[in-house]
Amino acid sequence: MARIPMRLALAGVMASLFTTASFGDSAFESQFQTLLDSAQIDAAQALAQDRLTASPRDAQAQFALGTAQFLGAVEGLGQALYDYGLTTARTPDYYAEITDLPFLRLPVGVNLDLKKRFTALAFRQILDDFDDQLLEAEATLALVPKGAVSLPLTVQGIAFDYNRDGKVGHNETLPSLVYAISGTDLSPSFPKVGFDESDVTWLRGYAHLLAGITDILLAHDWTETVNQTFQEAFPKAGLPSAALLEGRLLGQWRNEGGIGDIVAFVHLFNWPVLEPKRLLSARMHFLSMIRLSRESWVSIRAETDDAGEWVPGPHQTGPFANLKVTEATVAGWMDFLDQAEGVLEGRLLLAHWRFPATKGLNLRRMFEEPRTLDPVLILTGPGAIPYIETGPLAPGSTFGTGMDLLGGGMLAYFLWFN
Repeated sequence: MARIPMRLALAGVMASLFTTASFGDSAFESQFQTLLDSAQIDAAQALAQDRLTASPRDAQAQFALGTAQFLGAVEGLGQALYDYGLTTARTPDYYAEITDLPFLRLPVGVNLDLKKRFTALAFRQILDDFDDQLLEAEATLALVPKGAVSLPLTVQGIAFDYNRDGKVGHNETLPSLVYAISGTDLSPSFPKVGFDESDVTWLRGYAHLLAGITDILLAHDWTETVNQTFQEAFPKAGLPSAALLEGRLLGQWRNEGGIGDIVAFVHLFNWPVLEPKRLLSARMHFLSMIRLSRESWVSIRAETDDAGEWVPGPHQTGPFANLKVTEATVAGWMDFLDQAEGVLEGRLLLAHWRFPATKGLNLRRMFEEPRTLDPVLILTGPGAIPYIETGPLAPGSTFGTGMDLLGGGMLAYFLWFN
């Protein structure tokens, strides 16, 4: 008879361990949130790591650690750009500028004590470091045990310390970052989000997406592009094109020069291959993102609750009023993933207006057999010739469907919905 209570006690212990591993405790969640709100991301990582060390199978601690590492990668990118004097000022008569490029949109603020000189080589190192940190975060998130997990966060309170002054400036918040990147406003009334198991795979997919883009950039040599067009973004760097800043200083023009820089950027977008293995890696990252997106949607559609969702299913309420999810949205997204996967694997070819309907561009071979990257020549035809084959084409609606799904803006959608 004595064995029955012992078994019950053991079952109780196991149940307790499972509950702790899945949902954690409010004290940890509160402390983790406080550290993120005060831009102490390193301390948030340490807190999660300490808890994980004490309980190696703690799913919430593993999720929290990966989340903090991801945020740390973003903060590290911002700190590096701040150190090199990135300037992203906007004026009422603002026109397109080089700082509209994805990795230059971070609202890092003005550095009045510049100690590092920005160069193309420095930019490569910044992106390489960012890539390493993204992969570290993804590897951590991949270790989150399968099953239920919860990490409630008030996302609009999360902050970054770009200038390392230990304070949270008005531009050093997650809402400021989201708005700068996508134009999406995280209002003060933005609901608290209950991140769960579907969001683990979502964040892993997003890390792969960013790592893939970073790999494409690092695969090529864009030294001349930086030297001739980045003077507005890094005005104190002494780039070869710095003389173009004189007109601004004399008040002869305002942001119209930014249009000239964009035109020059397109003209100089003729990048030799520098690290071809990066392109192989990029393709695998994009394929991993597709796989994880599917996994995430399996989890989302299996959910029965409707509270604090980050990416909602059609039966749930999402946090963004202008980004809705319907059955048609999900079906369209799944179709888009299928077609994109087919294109990345070379099973489907991309139609090109200069070639017959029986032929198309093999995108996989562009990753595996890279040549100088020149989008203008690819678009107009000469750059596409080496990759043109006869075979089944991706439906003409493939990328149109993708763009339709991104009705709130492409960057806004990929920030939220990959």
